[in-house]
Amino acid sequence: MRKILLLVLGIALTIMSCGQNYDDQFNDLNTQITALSTQVTGLSKVQTDLSTLAGTVNSLQSSIDNTGGTLSTALKSLQDQIDALKTKLDAVASSEDLTNVNNSLEGVKEDLEDLLTSANVFNADLNINSSATLEFAQSLKGKVGIINGNVTIELNSEMDATELQKIASQIKTITKDLTVRAKNSSAPGIKFDSLTGVNNLKIAQAGFIAFPMLKSAGDITIGSNYESKITGDVDFGVLTQVKSFKTTIIQEDFKDGAEADTEENTIALGKMSTLNLGSLGYYSPKNLTIKGDEDTTLNLSNLKSVDANGKDKSYTITVDGASELNIPGLVLGTVKVDNVKKVTLEAFSGDFTLGDGVENVSIGALKKGFDGKNKKDLETLSLVMNAADKSVDLTNAEALKSASISGKVKTITLNNNSDLTNLEISAAVESLTISDTNLSEAHLEYTNANLAEKGTLMITGNNDLTNF
Repeated sequence: MRKILLLVLGIALTIMSCGQNYDDQFNDLNTQITALSTQVTGLSKVQTDLSTLAGTVNSLQSSIDNTGGTLSTALKSLQDQIDALKTKLDAVASSEDLTNVNNSLEGVKEDLEDLLTSANVFNADLNINSSATLEFAQSLKGKVGIINGNVTIELNSEMDATELQKIASQIKTITKDLTVRAKNSSAPGIKFDSLTGVNNLKIAQAGFIAFPMLKSAGDITIGSNYESKITGDVDFGVLTQVKSFKTTIIQEDFKDGAEADTEENTIALGKMSTLNLGSLGYYSPKNLTIKGDEDTTLNLSNLKSVDANGKDKSYTITVDGASELNIPGLVLGTVKVDNVKKVTLEAFSGDFTLGDGVENVSIGALKKGFDGKNKKDLETLSLVMNAADKSVDLTNAEALKSASISGKVKTITLNNNSDLTNLEISAAVESLTISDTNLSEAHLEYTNANLAEKGTLMITGNNDLTNF
């Protein structure tokens, strides 16, 4: 596809150099750019379809427990074909190439459908919404391990919760969509502790949300129907591939709620105990919002600011409510935090917005300024700055007790920090103000020569300061 972009650029430069018939030439260029846009859109769709198919085949391979046999061999053959298509997709240089890849992809999809139809799987939609339909599901026995269709479960208090859980625990792969909706908050919740792959997923139930073995999914919709009743774990701990997250009300007809009730790229469960996304290495929309409680344990330990191909990308991460936010691999983008007790971003260099309710912040490679002005909850701060033309402002951060600033920064302002008792500055800095603190001593191990030559150093109103 890069070859296509270079080709159109070359055409553009040729037209610009011709000097005549501008209208016709620019119209021709516009037509070619429109065609290019269509090809790029088509490429994105093929990439998504191929990724989804790869996830399904991988889940199916996991579901048969590597026991071998005809099904295992056929799945291995399909996986080899998918890998070959990924290689061809990376080398696409024309619309004809893209069409050929897409046609081959459709052929693999048909082969998979034929394989599942002939295998010992359940080739239909499975609906469980009553005792009678639950009994039918029980009669399928081992066939529910792989369901080549949609699964819809409507939870109610009349169902045998133990038997329903047995069915849920047998399901390993769903080739289409899974929808789970409780009629009320007292209906028993179920845990899908064997499911490894699904297309799209919707779930609205009280108590918890548990998919501890789920590796791949399309769109995941979290129902906010009983949001205040979800006080347990939200577990997607081995999920490595997901198209998007969304929080909304799931209606009786299983459709999403109104736009006003929908939050895209968001997991908003204000009472959840934990949110485990510990295996998620990238998130394709590159924009993720999490709304929990100040005691919510959040695991995003494997997330990196990259796309599916490992290329650097800027992310926007917003967290309102967690005991700690720690993303070692996040480098680029924007982070906004509120009501998070501790923030640790050891490699982050982007824009950081500090909200209320944040007590401890440590950032290891910041290239932008840091604004802690009027933040009444901030208690400890550790910054490694790479921002020789930026500032750190901690004016009126009244609860600040300890601050450590190193690296390079233009201006540091500490003013009216009445609880500040520990200050260590080893940064190269041009302008430094320390005013009205509770410091008894301050350590400045290294400052830029510009501080003496053309900068400013102001130390006033620190009544307890005896050692500088």
